[in-house]
Amino acid sequence: MFLFFGRINVNQNPGDQFQNAYFQAQKGTSYFAELNQFESFNREPVYVFMIAGNSVELWKADHWSEDEQNLFFQKTNVSLDNMNRAWFAAFKFFFLDADLIVFTTRRPYKKAFFKLNFDEFFTEDMLLNPATYADSNNYRSIELHASMPDIASRNLIFYKKSAKWHFKLPDFFDGSLLNDFRDNTDNIGKGRSNKDNTLRLINDANPLPAVYDADSLTLMNVYDVFFCDYNGNVEDEILLKQQECFYKVSMSAKDISEDAFNYLIERNLIAVHKDTKGKGTSYETQGDTFVNKMKVGDYFYLSRGNQRFVLIGKVVGNAEPCEFEDLGEEGWMQRKFVSVKLAFAEEKYEGENKWWTPNNNSTFIVIPDADIQLANSLIFAPYFSVVVKKNQTGYPSQPLQSFNGSSMHLNTILFGPPGTGKTYALQQLIKDWDLIEKADLYSLNYDSFVDGYAWWELVAIALLDLKQATVPQLKEHPLIKTKFNNSAIKSFNARLWSTLQNHTVRHCENVQLQDRLGGSLIFFKEKNSIWRLDNESEFKASFPELVEEWDRFRNPSNKSQEVKKYIFATCHQSLSYEDFIEGIKPILTERDTIDSELSITSVQYEIRKGLFYKACNKACQLAGYANLDECLQDTKANRVKRFNTAVKENNIMVLFLDEINRCNVSAVFGELITLIENDKRLGAKNEIADVVLPYSQKLFGVPGNLYIIGTMNTADRSIEALDTALRRRFSFESIQPTIEPIKEKQIGDIYLSQMLAKINERVLALLSSDHLIGHSYFIDISTEDDLKAVFKNKIIPLLQEYFYNDYGKIGLVLGNAFVESKRNSVQFPKNFEYEDKEELAEGISYTIITADRWTTESFKSIYID
Repeated sequence: MFLFFGRINVNQNPGDQFQNAYFQAQKGTSYFAELNQFESFNREPVYVFMIAGNSVELWKADHWSEDEQNLFFQKTNVSLDNMNRAWFAAFKFFFLDADLIVFTTRRPYKKAFFKLNFDEFFTEDMLLNPATYADSNNYRSIELHASMPDIASRNLIFYKKSAKWHFKLPDFFDGSLLNDFRDNTDNIGKGRSNKDNTLRLINDANPLPAVYDADSLTLMNVYDVFFCDYNGNVEDEILLKQQECFYKVSMSAKDISEDAFNYLIERNLIAVHKDTKGKGTSYETQGDTFVNKMKVGDYFYLSRGNQRFVLIGKVVGNAEPCEFEDLGEEGWMQRKFVSVKLAFAEEKYEGENKWWTPNNNSTFIVIPDADIQLANSLIFAPYFSVVVKKNQTGYPSQPLQSFNGSSMHLNTILFGPPGTGKTYALQQLIKDWDLIEKADLYSLNYDSFVDGYAWWELVAIALLDLKQATVPQLKEHPLIKTKFNNSAIKSFNARLWSTLQNHTVRHCENVQLQDRLGGSLIFFKEKNSIWRLDNESEFKASFPELVEEWDRFRNPSNKSQEVKKYIFATCHQSLSYEDFIEGIKPILTERDTIDSELSITSVQYEIRKGLFYKACNKACQLAGYANLDECLQDTKANRVKRFNTAVKENNIMVLFLDEINRCNVSAVFGELITLIENDKRLGAKNEIADVVLPYSQKLFGVPGNLYIIGTMNTADRSIEALDTALRRRFSFESIQPTIEPIKEKQIGDIYLSQMLAKINERVLALLSSDHLIGHSYFIDISTEDDLKAVFKNKIIPLLQEYFYNDYGKIGLVLGNAFVESKRNSVQFPKNFEYEDKEELAEGISYTIITADRWTTESFKSIYID
C-alpha cells in the first residue's frame, strides 16, 4: 500500500470537500505531489490522512474525475479528531524526517500532499484499526538524560555532556537531520518567545531523566529550537539596492475572497484598491503609494491579513486596473511580480505590532530602512528563512571602470597589435561589471526560452500551463508577453487570434476559418471563447521535446540560471545594416519561423530584428520597461529618471563587437550612427527619440544604459574602413604588448620576456607601434615544441604580413638563426636588355630556415646577439 499526508484545499470550498471526500485541484499541479503518478488506484491501495481544520480522517483514493479537476476518495471508519497534529508527527511507525515534522503542523505553499514512508511491519489492518491510534505506546516521546543512555529506541533522546545538550540518533530516522542539530542553550532571549519557552522547559527539567509526550512537548517545538538557527533557519539573503524599497502587502479575506486571491496569486498579481486610506497623519493614501510610489524592482512580503504569510515577491510591472472582475467595487489596481521566496510557515503572526507587521490594520506600507533589521528578526528570518540587507552605498554614477582602471565610456574601442589580449579584455569586463547574474528558480529568464520558438508552439505551452484561457488571459502569460515584447508585431490581438484559429482542429464548430494554414492543428475553442488544447495527452505525445524543454526550463536542476546582460558578436565583411538593425528576411520552414507559423510552400518575407536592436530592447527592459516601444512612448522626464537609475544600479546592457574594423561600420549603423553619441541617447540631454526605421516604420532610439565596446587590430589592413564619423563617436583605448605576464616565464634556458622585448624593439624601429607582437602568444606555452609551433604558425606569418614578405627585414628582427641569406650569381640572357641587370644578377636573397633546424640556441640568439 501507499500512504500520504494531505491537507484540504482551503481555496476551493474546503467544507464541501471534506464532507464529500474529494480534493479539488487540477491533476498535474504541485498540490498533488507524488499522487500525480497514479493514473488509477486499482493495483495497490493508496491511503491519505486528510486534515481539515482540527479534524483528521483516513481516506482511500478512488478515482480522478473525467476532467481531472478533482480526486475522489472513499472514507474509512478511522476518524482521528482527538489526535492533534503534534501527535500525528510523533507516530513511531512513520519514518521521521523534516517533512513529517513541519508539514503535519504548518501548511506548505501550493502543496497539499506528501508521501509518508512507514515501517514494513505496519500493515493495512493496523492502519484501518482505530485502536492503533489510541495506544500511547505507538508514539514517540522526547527523553532528556543526564548522560547518553545505552538503549535502542525510536524516541528522541537528548543528553547532557560538558554542560551542553547532545542528540542521540534514534531508529527509523532521517540521519541528515543529525547534521542540523545545534545546542541553542546560550541563545535564550534572542529568538521568538515560543522558542524561549521550549528551551526553559528543557533547561529546567529536574530530575533527569525526564520524558515528555506530545501534549507537553511537541516535535515541532524541539525541531524549531535544536535543528534551526535560533532566529530562524536563514538560508538566503536579499540585497536591496540603494533605490529599492521593501513593502508590506496585505490581501485579507475580508476584502478579497479565496477565489479572487487564488486567481491573482496563480497569475503572479498583487492587488490594492486605489482609495485605500493612508496611515497616521499621512495625506497620501496607501492606494496612491501602490500606484505612484512603488517602482519596478521593489520588494514586498505578502500576507493574507494576519491569517498567514504567503511569499516575498519582486515587482516587475507597473500599476494597472485589476483584471479580476469579481472584486466588487471599481478601483482595484494590480501589479505583476515574480516570486522570490515562499513562506516557510503560513502561520499567524503574534509578535510586536508595527505599521508594517501583519497584525496591524494596514494594507500597503513601506518598511523604513531603519526598521529592516527589526523586520529580519520579526518576520523575514522566522517565516521566510531569509534576511534582507540594504545596500547603502549603491553603485557609482561615474563611468564604469575598464580592465586597466581607466574610465570606460558608452562607446569605446580597444585597439592594439595582434596578441595583446583585446578579446581577453572583453571577457574580463564581463566579470568586472557583473554582467552575468544568477536568477533563482522563481525568476526565470523567459527571453532565453522564447527565442527560436514559433508563436503556435508558445501558445500551446501557455495553454498546457493554464489548462484553459481567454485571449486576454493568454496575453498575460509570461511566454506570450515576452514573445510580443521581443518581436516587431504591431497588433498583439491579431497575432494571437490568427495563431489560434490557424491551428484549431477542424472539428471545432466555434471557429469559422475554413482555410487553416497551420501545419499542427491542436487548439479547441469553447462556445464561451475559452481556448484549450484539443487533446493534452496527444499533444504531449506528439511534441515530447517541446514539453520536456519547457519542464527543464521551469524546473532547472541547479535551482538557478545565468542571465547575461551582454551580447557578443564578431564582425566580418558581410555584416550589413539588415543584420545589425533590422531587415527583410525570408521565412524558412515552419520550425525556423520566428514571428509567423504559417506552413505554406510559397516564399514569404518578414521584418527581422538585428543584434543591435535586440541589445537596445534588452537595455530598456533592464531599465524597467517592457520593451523599447514602451520606453519611446514614455515621457522624457521618466526616461531620464529610469536610465540614470539603471546606470547607477549597474542595470546595463553591453554590446561587444570583436574585430569591429572588419566590417563597414558606417554602412552597418547607417543613419543611426548619430544616435549612439552620449548626449543623443534616450534619457540624455539632447536625446533623439523620433527616428523612424525604414523597414518597420517604428520609432527607434538608443538607451542610455547600453554600452558599445569594440576591439580593433591595428595591424589589420582593413583599418581604413574606420572613417572620421566613427572615430568621432568612439573613445579609443590602447592595449599594447607588455612583458609583465611573462616576466618570470622560461622555456628551459630561454627567457621569453627578453626575447619578446628585443623583437618589439626591432619591429618598432622598422615599422610602428601598431605592428608589435603581442604577449598573449607566449602565455600558454610550456615546452620548446610549443615555442616552435608559435613561431612557425603565428610569429613568422605575422612578420611576413607586416613586411610584405620582405624576408631581409624579418632577418633584421629575428637574426640569422631564422633567416639565411644567399648571394645570387645568375646568368641572365645576354640578348635581353633590362636596367640594372648586372646588379640583379649579383644580388642577395633571403629564405626562412625551417623549424626542424631551430634549437634552443636559435631562440636565445634573438636577444643575445
